Amino acid sequence: MIFVKPNNRASSILRADQIAEKLNAKVYLNELPDDVSRETVVFVKEVDPDLVIKASTQGAKIIYDPIDKFAYKERHGWQHWYYFVDEVICFNEKMAEVLKQWFKSTVIIPHQWDARLNAQAQMHTFLPAYIGHGFNCPPIVPWCDVSMICAPELMLDVAPTFNCHVSIRDPSTLQSMMKPATKVSLAAAIGAVCITTRDESVIELLPDDYPYWCESTKEFEGILRKAASEFKGPEWNRALEMMRAVKDTTSIDAIAKRYCRFSSVGRAAVL
Repeated sequence: MIFVKPNNRASSILRADQIAEKLNAKVYLNELPDDVSRETVVFVKEVDPDLVIKASTQGAKIIYDPIDKFAYKERHGWQHWYYFVDEVICFNEKMAEVLKQWFKSTVIIPHQWDARLNAQAQMHTFLPAYIGHGFNCPPIVPWCDVSMICAPELMLDVAPTFNCHVSIRDPSTLQSMMKPATKVSLAAAIGAVCITTRDESVIELLPDDYPYWCESTKEFEGILRKAASEFKGPEWNRALEMMRAVKDTTSIDAIAKRYCRFSSVGRAAVL
């Protein structure tokens, strides 16, 4: 198995380099080795169609991990190179249902938390934060005096400073259906709770009775107050227990094992 990534941004590092390291696989930056006839090639996010076609015609098995590519309407629609993809990775059942119209086969593999995280959230006082790109954050969040950590170079180091992370979006949007649950898995990894809307990727990780579901952006302020009032209490601790299960489910070890379903031998070997 080999991985082909488009750049060295965070998403590429997580879904190519970190998984490849666990699988003792090689990672290529927008290129392929000369012969991939017996390989499974995992293309991550933005791909060069010519590379996909080259690998497929040599007999490689093609896996595509779009990450959040399909979370934006302008990126929807069939493209010619989809024909050469054997399986596309999805983050939830609803996403899989949509992508079945363009791809031969789908498989659900959640997004893992960053393996470089090595600290736990402090529990001295209630500290909420939104950690992610600002353009994905509803205006209600900063209005409620939640700390905004939007600089990519700060996110990893600063995340354990906060014990209540925020991941909310309009449930009717494509983002709610097509985005991976990265903010929830990050919070789980450092032992924090997360106020989250019922995004399709999240409801497959957290139970229905999780204490800090936010049914809509309009309810966020009230849920934030609820979390603050319950800090370190029974409901808070119950939420942490549920988040510990998410941490296990979305660890790099657990996610890498799911890639073992992909044959390491390409199609050419069985022709």
